Amino acid sequence: RLLDIQMAITTLQFDLSQVIDKPIILNNGEEQGSFYTRNNTLHFYKTGNINPEDRFPRSSIEEIEYILVDGNFIKRIKDDNNPTQNEILLRDVTSLSWQFIDKRFASYTLWPPTQDWEYTKPNAVIFT
Repeated sequence: RLLDIQMAITTLQFDLSQVIDKPIILNNGEEQGSFYTRNNTLHFYKTGNINPEDRFPRSSIEEIEYILVDGNFIKRIKDDNNPTQNEILLRDVTSLSWQFIDKRFASYTLWPPTQDWEYTKPNAVIFT
């Protein structure tokens, strides 16, 4: 179990290290922040989807969600060109909570904490 927890933390740390810190233009032309929470789901866009020399008809940006579903802590990868991929990181999880720390070390349970912070990301993420 400890190995599974360490792997989940490592996966989340790796993904968070690649979060894009700018607005995202959606397919419908609307802008949205690249990092936010909704319904206890952590949602963000990150770089790292390898596409050398643009050989494939896709972006190098990935849409990622971390969510708790039926006791499973899941990493969900969304892509317009492929079916959604769900990777179960931990099983038998009874609850999940997020905490976000800003540059002044203030703590929030939702991100962005205000509308004018829509295009920002937190300095730290804590999950329990």
